[in-house]
Amino acid sequence: MTPDFSVEVTPGRVVVTGDVDMETAPRLRDALAGAAAGARPVVADLTATRFLDSAGVAALFAQVPGGLEIVAVPGSVITRVLEITGLTTAATVHGPD
Repeated sequence: MTPDFSVEVTPGRVVVTGDVDMETAPRLRDALAGAAAGARPVVADLTATRFLDSAGVAALFAQVPGGLEIVAVPGSVITRVLEITGLTTAATVHGPD
């Protein structure tokens, strides 16, 4: 298991801490699906996420049809990945309140 990875799920919200890679992305995908039960859109809080690879991007894209809002630190590496992959146009992306 990737060290320093955690995912906290509440109805309609998933808070991700650490690195999202091919090892942890299935946990993110499952967490998003669980948070989506009865809640639209799902909020994925990535403000404490340090790394996001293509498996993590795929897990996020899988939630887009059901409604996805992403919270990420503006100007961060995570925000740049979201921009490059097109998630900023497929989902609502904004900074923390």
